[in-house]
Amino acid sequence: MSKPFFAGEYDIIDTLKRSENTSVLLVRHKTLGSLRVMKLIKRQEEKGKLLFEASLLDKLRHPGIPVLYDYGETEDYVFLIEEYVNGEPLNEYLLSHTLTETQIIRYTIALSDILIYLHTGCTPAILYQDMKPEHIFIQGDNLKLVDYGISRFLSGSDKRQQKSDVYGTKSYASPEQIAGTPADERSDIYGLSRVVKEMSAHSEKKVSRQFMRLLIPALSEDPEKRPESVKEWRNHWLSLQKQQERFKNTEDHLCATISVVGNEHGVGTTHIAISLCTYLNRKNFGSALYEDLSGGNTVYKIARNSPAFLKQGDFIYHNGFRGFAPDRNAPDSFTHGEPYGLTVRDCGTDFSLSDCSDLVIVVGGGALWNIKPPQKTERVFKNSVYVINNSKPLPAINLSRRINRPVFIFPADSDAFSLTGKKKGLFDRILTEGGLKCTGSR
Repeated sequence: MSKPFFAGEYDIIDTLKRSENTSVLLVRHKTLGSLRVMKLIKRQEEKGKLLFEASLLDKLRHPGIPVLYDYGETEDYVFLIEEYVNGEPLNEYLLSHTLTETQIIRYTIALSDILIYLHTGCTPAILYQDMKPEHIFIQGDNLKLVDYGISRFLSGSDKRQQKSDVYGTKSYASPEQIAGTPADERSDIYGLSRVVKEMSAHSEKKVSRQFMRLLIPALSEDPEKRPESVKEWRNHWLSLQKQQERFKNTEDHLCATISVVGNEHGVGTTHIAISLCTYLNRKNFGSALYEDLSGGNTVYKIARNSPAFLKQGDFIYHNGFRGFAPDRNAPDSFTHGEPYGLTVRDCGTDFSLSDCSDLVIVVGGGALWNIKPPQKTERVFKNSVYVINNSKPLPAINLSRRINRPVFIFPADSDAFSLTGKKKGLFDRILTEGGLKCTGSR
């Protein structure tokens, strides 16, 4: 049996992948001793893919892209020799590991940096087109993106995108790529977003609302609704990363849900929920969102009649307050799904709406005849805190003795959207009592 053409320079260590006409081998350079990857394709087969990959890799210089060492042809084969990426592919890694949100964001930024280099750091620009977990190798804290066989130049010099053949993997390729219609860098954004979504499915806990707010637009089948560029998208992820780094234990609390529910009508539930949301945002405890489940439509009505409130779609902003408050009387009112992130729910008097909350704040009135022990809450919720609105100390002390737990007094207050020293101190104590101690800057 004759020796392979490369026997003089390389020893075969392992076969990494093999098909009828192609082979991917792990080889060792005899002189240098370094491991490398050799890709072989039979000459009678279409060699354009390997030739294109070789010509492309020869021009690329990025720490997240394998180095090309050699390319050549023999009587029987076309071959490519490139850097051996000693790591674990993401698809295999996810079989035995979970990821933190911090890790997912870091990986997203790293992959975005590689795409930015391809899109803006090369002449002509390059569209990757084959983003999927199998092509992403984890090397400690670093990532490598491999396999550039179906990449193309964005200049249009490569006409393969005009063919009817489908390039890419259906689960990750963009709709325009699958359809064979013109694609730009937003196609790569879609492919990366599919990988990010898959990573989020292996997260240790539900990812934050801020995370999903960045991911969902990139998953749109309509490229016009995706971010304009990878750089723009990457910058949003960097902002979220920096926000999380500023706060100790942010990752533990970004997904918390706090429900505020009244023992009866007219005790100030909405006022306290708005004040709490404003406090959380002003104190930089993540990015809290107020959600009106009471049906009162109160925040929407306030914002509609005041120019001091900024309304963007179904979201309202004012002086640190952020609220989801659609016009529930409108026939096409947006239906908000399960919120991500730190959410303050205004539940009115419906205790069932506070199911599965991380903390329940039960509000009672200050008048003696309104003060009732939270018996229903005691049975259902372990993390409940009782607040009496605008009461004198004696009734709160008596109630605390009756239920054998702390009772807090919400101070007299005319502006729910302001943050006074008394309200700040009260909410500090409430969150500590509820196990959600805030560590942001005061």
